[in-house]
Amino acid sequence: MEATRYDRCAIKATRTDEGYLVDTPIVGRTGIQLYKNADGTVRRELRPPEEVFNADSLATYAGKPITDEHPNVPVTAKNAKRLGVGVMSSAKQDAHNVVAQIIVHDDEMIDKVMNGGKRELSLGYRVDLDETPGEWNGQKYDAIQRNIRINHLAIVPRGRAGNARLNLDRLDAVSFNYDEEEAMPDDKLGRIRLDGGLDYPAAPEVVVAVEKLRADNTLKADHISELEKQVDTLAAERDTLKSQVAGIPKLKADAKDAARAELVARAALEKAASEFKVDCAGKTDREVREAVIKTVRADADLTGKSEDYVGAAFDLVVSMKQDVAMAAQRQAGAGARKDGEKDVPSYQSFMNQLGTREKK
Repeated sequence: MEATRYDRCAIKATRTDEGYLVDTPIVGRTGIQLYKNADGTVRRELRPPEEVFNADSLATYAGKPITDEHPNVPVTAKNAKRLGVGVMSSAKQDAHNVVAQIIVHDDEMIDKVMNGGKRELSLGYRVDLDETPGEWNGQKYDAIQRNIRINHLAIVPRGRAGNARLNLDRLDAVSFNYDEEEAMPDDKLGRIRLDGGLDYPAAPEVVVAVEKLRADNTLKADHISELEKQVDTLAAERDTLKSQVAGIPKLKADAKDAARAELVARAALEKAASEFKVDCAGKTDREVREAVIKTVRADADLTGKSEDYVGAAFDLVVSMKQDVAMAAQRQAGAGARKDGEKDVPSYQSFMNQLGTREKK
């Protein structure tokens, strides 16, 4: 696992004729260093001599920028001009330590060092963490720092035993380097967990504010979802109404045709009923038909009979009456038949046929 570490040491600088600060301070050391994790646990990491004094590692000190405290991003060619207040030159082994030549050019930074209380150095570097635990000089450790690569050297204020470091791989683990004899007190911090799973320490008021925002956002999201459902429902209702409105002209035309046909049928029914002297006022079509049938056969029992039965009986009554009327007209015009043809059915025979059909 690649990580970034910030280690602390004190400045013991002198001034040049140009006003620059120069020094050859201790900027790193071997041994086990303790890091306080964000969750309050302590992590013990070994910086073995073969890694600390590795030639490739020592070569990464030269030319690296000095910054006013640790930036929240690695120092690169894109931001070194903005962030840099000085520069490191060569670094070398000094017993169990690493010392490096430094020079601070920035006058504001020099004033902070001389008058503002910023008198410590904190080395920022990347490491590959070997998560294999073990024991070194009788002390246990949790991981080994390997492939140490220097990024920058920060000037930091005195008074806190450690300085923050960021895990550049995951950006979710923040820990603090501190001296065992000067352990940093527990921070009274809460935790903020982002939607992606990243977990950060934060002041209680910040946690409360973030959780309130998160709850508000959830309520707003639910409200938006409900509004979207209502919009979908209204859109469906609108489309239905549009379809119904589009069909109104046809419905009106169909209704007019049906009403016209009903009026024509009623007029025809009333005309036929008038031949039987039946009063149609206030009667339904069926009641009119039943009344017509009963003018021919008063004892006809039509209770419970279907509309088709009543309709057929009515049509038969009307048809037979018309046939009788036509036969009467022919007889009146031509006199009695002498040709042996059968006479047309009499009205009485018509009544008998109706009675016969009713019994079937």
